[in-house]
Amino acid sequence: MNKNQLNKLFKEGKKLFDDGKYDDSIEKLNLFLKQFNEIDSEEIASKASFIQQKINAQFWLGRCYLEKGNKEPDSQKAQSHYDTSITHHKQQLVLAKVLIDYKEEKGLEEQIYAESWLGGCYLEKGNKEPDNQKAQSYYDTSITHNKQRLDLAKNLTRYNEEKGLEKQLNAKSLLGHCYLEKGNKEPDNQKAQSYYDISIIHYEQQLALAKTLTNYGEENALKEKALKKQLNAQFRLGHCYLAKGENQKNSNNFDKSIKYFNFTLKLIKEVGGDYLKKYNYVKYFQLQSYWRKLSLINNRLLLAKFYIKKTQLVFSMIDGINNINLKKSISRIQSLLLISPIEIDNIAFSHYTTPSVCELLLGIKRVSKDIGSTAMRMNSSSYMNDPLEGKSLLEFLNQQELQIENKIDVKAHNAFFTCFSNRVNDLNQFRLYGKVDNVEASGCCLVFSKDKLVKYEYTNPIKLEINQDNTIKQDNQDNIDKKSNKLPLYQVAYIFYKDEYIKRDEYDIFKDKNKKFGIYLKPVSSNTIWEEFRRENLATELDNLRKILDEENLSEGEKLNALEYIRYLFKDYAFRDEEEFRLLRIEPIDSEDVKYCLDTNSLYLEYGFIGDMVDEVILGTNYEYTSQKYKTEVFKHLLHKQYLHIKVSHSSLPISHP
Repeated sequence: MNKNQLNKLFKEGKKLFDDGKYDDSIEKLNLFLKQFNEIDSEEIASKASFIQQKINAQFWLGRCYLEKGNKEPDSQKAQSHYDTSITHHKQQLVLAKVLIDYKEEKGLEEQIYAESWLGGCYLEKGNKEPDNQKAQSYYDTSITHNKQRLDLAKNLTRYNEEKGLEKQLNAKSLLGHCYLEKGNKEPDNQKAQSYYDISIIHYEQQLALAKTLTNYGEENALKEKALKKQLNAQFRLGHCYLAKGENQKNSNNFDKSIKYFNFTLKLIKEVGGDYLKKYNYVKYFQLQSYWRKLSLINNRLLLAKFYIKKTQLVFSMIDGINNINLKKSISRIQSLLLISPIEIDNIAFSHYTTPSVCELLLGIKRVSKDIGSTAMRMNSSSYMNDPLEGKSLLEFLNQQELQIENKIDVKAHNAFFTCFSNRVNDLNQFRLYGKVDNVEASGCCLVFSKDKLVKYEYTNPIKLEINQDNTIKQDNQDNIDKKSNKLPLYQVAYIFYKDEYIKRDEYDIFKDKNKKFGIYLKPVSSNTIWEEFRRENLATELDNLRKILDEENLSEGEKLNALEYIRYLFKDYAFRDEEEFRLLRIEPIDSEDVKYCLDTNSLYLEYGFIGDMVDEVILGTNYEYTSQKYKTEVFKHLLHKQYLHIKVSHSSLPISHP
């Protein structure tokens, strides 16, 4: 194989990596190295270009295994991938030291790269390691590599001062990150504080170096690079003070955290471009700082500020509502029903399904053919068990005349949900959902980790535009976020008509006993002041929304568009026992993302793979009492071949066997 063929082979391997086909990339790159070693083997060590090509191959092989580890939900398998990545980056480091004999500056740079990726691998090993003691040792090893990287970067300034400075601040960033993670996994509060303090020192030094970087030129590219480095340091300093505040229960640290997140937000606006996409990501962490401070200083003024910040975040993500009063009202209602991880206390989220679907979702292999895991689905609202799905709110708002259906003219759109319940191992839920052979309590209850299920990113699921004739434009597909598994989670509120049997519910948001309707909203946090605030403001905003719809000069299309954002967040009171939360997305039926299931004759969207989100699977009381002859021990055996972290239990709820 000649050099041109070898170069082609290498490029193919890199292209496969870029496409996310890591196993194929590994195969190509290993073949490249094998062929490379067979030709000119005696001359490789004496030619800098040959050494550089081997360095590049080891680097990309290391990257492949690192990415495989990052995407592997099972901790044990992930660690194996990280170890293989480390092996390749160590080879990269050895070759970089050889390269110094031929090209000193380039060899020094390659050593820095190798040390940085070794540090990154050990950092990821620590993050994925459930054993805290082992995790700390991995962080310590990462720190060692990053310190070596820092020394090498200082040495590089002899050849290129600007580049050496940049490499130093990159090393400082990773050192700060390692100490931050050490603090997060340290059970001893005093030790954790010391790690946070060291992390802060490294990030402050990174910030100072980033400001110094601007002295090396006035060109826009360098200024932008320096601003991005400052942005990263400010953001991480916000994280450090947030962690310190949680650890020490000190509101001053939360104030510092809020301050640094504010600096970050200003820099994001200054940098612009793709960094604007990070704005809401930072806003969420600033909200978290406000929330943590609320746990120490629980007053309504601070609480109102938290609510305003949260509503501003939601408001910024809503497109297509031109009436400012209507947009504000809709965003406030969304904000009150949008549930972020920080607001949830002692709530687990469950999803009830059949054993066969459970096995598909978790990739359990009962037959010789390995088909892997199946993505969880967001099902169409058309055939939900609530016949008034999406319409209950219309009656409440006196908007029954709006022609809001699943079909508008010829073009159609639909709501797709993934639903979760606050009821874990609940007899009523087991009786209703996931049944096999119509046997009650024969299905499975998947219990989700709230921190993995409830995403901090706020991605608005609906971006619809209305034509002048009140139909929905169908040419806005690029405006809808396709990352379904980053959709926010909403709490469902339940509407009831007050009659002689239901005159008052303890969770009714309306204190006015003379109202015709009530709305049931159960608390999700232990912060009683916030929950009372939520109920009061939801009542106010719904009354305000009714007034806006009645009194302002709005077309039917404008009303339709606005209500689309919230109408699926309200259900009939008869379903209140489900205590439902839902991920929601609105999608035109002719969208390429909408899929058809032949088995169920229904439409759906893919939500994402859930193996790393599930903490436990609870098998129903009658799991083994169906014609399918499922066995608990077999399920556990097969599941743990895929996911060791998922607990398996068998429900003992009182229900008779068939």
